[in-house]
Amino acid sequence: MLMVAKGAAGAAIELHDHHLVIRRRGVASMLHGIGGDKSIPLSSITSVQFKSAGILMPGEIRFSLMGETAAFLKERDPNRVQFRGSQQGAFERLRSAIHSKINLPSLQALAVQSARAREANAEWPTRVAGGGTRYETSTRPSPLQIEDHSHAQRVGGDWEAAQPLDPSAAGWLAEHKIIRGIAYAGIVLFCLLAFLAMLADDPSTPIDGNGVEAAQIEDAPTATEVTYEDAPPVSADDRWLGQYSAAFDGASGTVEITPQTGGRLAVSIDMAGERCAGSVAAVVDRPEDNLITVAKAPYEDGDDQESSCRISLRKNGDELSITEEEVCMNHHGMSCGFNGVARRTQ
Repeated sequence: MLMVAKGAAGAAIELHDHHLVIRRRGVASMLHGIGGDKSIPLSSITSVQFKSAGILMPGEIRFSLMGETAAFLKERDPNRVQFRGSQQGAFERLRSAIHSKINLPSLQALAVQSARAREANAEWPTRVAGGGTRYETSTRPSPLQIEDHSHAQRVGGDWEAAQPLDPSAAGWLAEHKIIRGIAYAGIVLFCLLAFLAMLADDPSTPIDGNGVEAAQIEDAPTATEVTYEDAPPVSADDRWLGQYSAAFDGASGTVEITPQTGGRLAVSIDMAGERCAGSVAAVVDRPEDNLITVAKAPYEDGDDQESSCRISLRKNGDELSITEEEVCMNHHGMSCGFNGVARRTQ
């Protein structure tokens, strides 16, 4: 073995005296059906194509062989090996070594030249005037010094294979591939932007002075066409809604009034003190004036309990005057009551 150059995707080239071996161990090579080893006699190489590695594109070396047709897909070409920029030096030395070997005349060419030389140096008869025959032993010029077109055509492939590609042309090809890749990316980006533009609204729709599309103004429903089944209607009684902070007899607490379906109001009264605590919650009809009455049935603890619990809430601005109209002892205990004043906090 004279030289080894390791390329990309697990490929390597080994150069021997009379042949070279391309070894592939990568998964990609196995998937493309070109994995394994391939031995190539140097005498069968007709040309060597070498492309330098670019900024984004790998370099490659490819061998054209006598009697073989190039593969349709470059990825399935068994005579092609790619390399990265850091591996380019080893492949340049390999290319030079292959050129120096295939530039040497083959044994067949040397044998043909030797046979021609022997034929030229043999005695050849010369006829002279008078009918006699004379033999002369003169040495003709060596065939190596005479231009033989047939021989030049036969061995010309080796000489052509020995010539490297023009470095400037190789660099231009690498740069050209980069430019082509950038162009492809630009085309894909342009198509993507065009697709997004198709998804957007039609720019030809006229816009009115307020920046609203005229089509939207024509199709928009009027306020009378929109109804909300679950939302209570807006009225002056919504001034009751909110949260209140309350001070009761012997305790403090909160009052919260929230809207309900059907235009009703939910009233929740909570209080707590050192000696008692209690709460009342009820849903009442929306009042027509400034008075809300909350009525609760007593607990079923016995016949001696009160018949009902009734609390009135009178609104005066942001304040509520709370009065326990009938005793609600079962709802708060004996040491406090729901009599007090509440002020809106929210």
